[in-house]
Amino acid sequence: MLKPSLVTAAVLHGLAVLGAGYVRSARAATLTVDSPTDDSSGCTLREAVISANENDAEGNGCASGDPGVDTIVFDATLSNEIITLGGNAISVTEDVIIEGGAAPGLAISGGGGRIVFQGTSASLTLRDLTIRDGYTDLADGAVTVNGGSLHVERVAFLDNASYSGAAITILGATSASIVNSTIANNTAAQLPGAVYVANATVSIINSTFTGNAVQYGGPTDLFANPGNASATIENSVLTGTCLGAITSSSSYFQDSSCGMPTGDPMLDSTLRTMGSPTPFFGLQVGSPLRDSGNQTICDGLATDQRGAPRSRDGDGMGGAVCDIGAIEVGDENAVPVELERFRVD
Repeated sequence: MLKPSLVTAAVLHGLAVLGAGYVRSARAATLTVDSPTDDSSGCTLREAVISANENDAEGNGCASGDPGVDTIVFDATLSNEIITLGGNAISVTEDVIIEGGAAPGLAISGGGGRIVFQGTSASLTLRDLTIRDGYTDLADGAVTVNGGSLHVERVAFLDNASYSGAAITILGATSASIVNSTIANNTAAQLPGAVYVANATVSIINSTFTGNAVQYGGPTDLFANPGNASATIENSVLTGTCLGAITSSSSYFQDSSCGMPTGDPMLDSTLRTMGSPTPFFGLQVGSPLRDSGNQTICDGLATDQRGAPRSRDGDGMGGAVCDIGAIEVGDENAVPVELERFRVD
């Protein structure tokens, strides 16, 4: 098994390559979603994924996909909109990148009646999005993959519900990562409340898990099937419970099932947005997460979940050391909290 540091290096290298101009077929397409609904004129998210899957646009309002790794983006007019799905989950069968950065505040909702994305033998990358209100009484998450790979970066998973693994369910993947993301307030009937992993290894880096719940017993935050799966947690905070084949370093837990318990992380009690593309939990003044991360891991991350730069002096003691979790803060003793989003020094 690869050491956690090597796994982290591989994951962050992959994310850097994707962010810096992923080397892919010259025939890859960029598809722009301009409709806030699931069934209207224009290019809807569902139609854009169909175009990417089929490398065609016949019968829908989007451009044609191409055989390469297509990228789906969103028109700026969709900022702060909620795209609520009205049919089944959106099926992903070809490699695709879905990025919400051009439409800050955009959320994709299952409407309390369905999961959001279902990937089959494809590479699915999600960035700068909120995935919320997915629902199923089956063992699926708001995002479910079986085969291929899943990479999640700067994404908030909120208020999803299912039988198990309400936020993310990985039934099999060649690679999987959750980076700079918030997984919060997701509920399952039984293990786990938030993230289920089988037949895969998942790397969780600089992410925040909090407020997740399970109704009838089992871990709230993470289950990695010890028979065929594993999880590596680095520079992350989990306030709930875990079960399975899990290794951790430079992280903060409230329960020994995830790793060495270290106490109250002093997260804010409510979600903030404050100009961020996705909701997040801030850090209270005096939080032990400030300036406590492994800087080597953070050196592979240009920003936090909000797009604010890593690393910064978060405890007022001098020196820029990265924080644990999805958010990087400055010295709020010097800067009012309401201005924290805009501080860059």
